[in-house]
Amino acid sequence: MFNLIFKNSRGQELDFTQIADSQILSVSGLETTTAEISEESNPVIDGVSFGTVRRGKRNVIITLAQYGINVKEIRRNIYNVLSGKEKGELRFIDESLDVSTSAYVENVVPTHWTNAPTLSISILCESAFFESTVTKKTRIISLEGKFSFPLELSEIGQEFGAILTENDLQIVNNGQEKTPCHIRLTFNGEVENPVITNFSTNEYFSLIRSFSSGQVVDIYSDVGQKRAILTDVDGTETDIFSDVSISSTWLFLKLGENILSVSSTLGLDKVLTEIEFKELYYGVD
Repeated sequence: MFNLIFKNSRGQELDFTQIADSQILSVSGLETTTAEISEESNPVIDGVSFGTVRRGKRNVIITLAQYGINVKEIRRNIYNVLSGKEKGELRFIDESLDVSTSAYVENVVPTHWTNAPTLSISILCESAFFESTVTKKTRIISLEGKFSFPLELSEIGQEFGAILTENDLQIVNNGQEKTPCHIRLTFNGEVENPVITNFSTNEYFSLIRSFSSGQVVDIYSDVGQKRAILTDVDGTETDIFSDVSISSTWLFLKLGENILSVSSTLGLDKVLTEIEFKELYYGVD
C-alpha cells in the first residue's frame, strides 16, 4: 500500500489513492530516471569513451479509472487542485519511505463518451531525486561530562567536564545518492579557524577568521546554492563566502558511513557543531 499526494501552491492536497469513485490503474515514473551519458568516438579506435553521466527530469503519469454517476463532478474537483501553473509538491509514502519532490502538472486528460472513463495525469519533476521529508540531525560534542546525579563531591578539584581531543562522529547516509548537508557552528567563546573534516572522503571545509561568543555560522552545500552565513548576536546576517579557505570542499555525505570531526586553532571547546541532512532516492517503486 502507498499514498501518492500532490500539493499545489495554495496548500490544497489531492491523494490519488483516495479519490472518490476512482481507482488507480497504473503509475509510471516512480522508478529511476533514464541516465543521459555523453560519449565520444575516435575514428581509428573501436568503441566509444563515456564522459559525464546525469539524470534528467522525472515524468510521473497516473491513470485513474472512474466509476459512478458523478464522474464529471469528481473530475472538476481534481481540476481545481491540479489546474494551477505554479510549482507544487509530489509526495510518496509507504511503510518504509516518506519522500517528496517539486513538481508541475503538465496535463490532465480524460476520456469522453465511453462506458469505462479514465483520467490520465502527467506530472513533471525538475529533480531526478525524491528527497526524504525527514531531516536527520546530529551534533559533534567537544565536551564530555564527568559527573552524574546524585552528585557526590569526593575531592577538591574534581572534574565536571573534559575537552575531547578526539570528537569523531559517525553519520550514516542510507539513501541512494550522496547528499548535501547543513552545518551550523554555534560559538560560546573565542574560536579561530574552525575546520570540519569528513575522513571518509578525505575532504574538509574551513573558515579563516575569528568568531566570538553568541555568533552562529550556517553552511549550506546544496548544488547551485552553496553559501556560508554569519549571524551576529543582534541578528545581523553577513555572507562570509570570502572567508572560506581556497582549499575547502563544500561537504557532502557519501553513501554509507561518514566519519566527521571538528578542529580549530583556538577554542575547540567553545564550538557546538550541528549537522542535518535529508536522504535522496533515485527510485521509490
